[in-house]
Amino acid sequence: MQDAMPLNLLEGGPVVTPTPARPTARPKAPIDPSAQYRDWQADRAWLETHTEELQVWFLFRHLRLLADPLVGPVERDDLLNWLCTDSMPPQPFSFTACARAYDPRIDPAALRDLLLTQLRRRGLQRSLRQAA
Repeated sequence: MQDAMPLNLLEGGPVVTPTPARPTARPKAPIDPSAQYRDWQADRAWLETHTEELQVWFLFRHLRLLADPLVGPVERDDLLNWLCTDSMPPQPFSFTACARAYDPRIDPAALRDLLLTQLRRRGLQRSLRQAA
């Protein structure tokens, strides 16, 4: 009599599947610490050239967000703090530095007063009192 074939895997003996051999680990190439700074002079020149453009973009972005009625109260308070904070010397992306980058003839304090007046007219009294 022939041996009956098992109908499922559980009826027969254990099925052993070979596991593939893992490739041997190779050490990684050492990292050259100076590699990340090879082009630092080109990066610095680019940054010096485009910093004012970035400051102007930053200024307009923040002013658009302040004028947007859909901006939440937490973000609006953060924007008002940015607008009302004076640091000496001015930080690179402070309101004062960004306003001067846009046009050096502008008095940042006068521009700030105009913006705050406009925001009050638009009904932002509560937030403006907290920021001042």
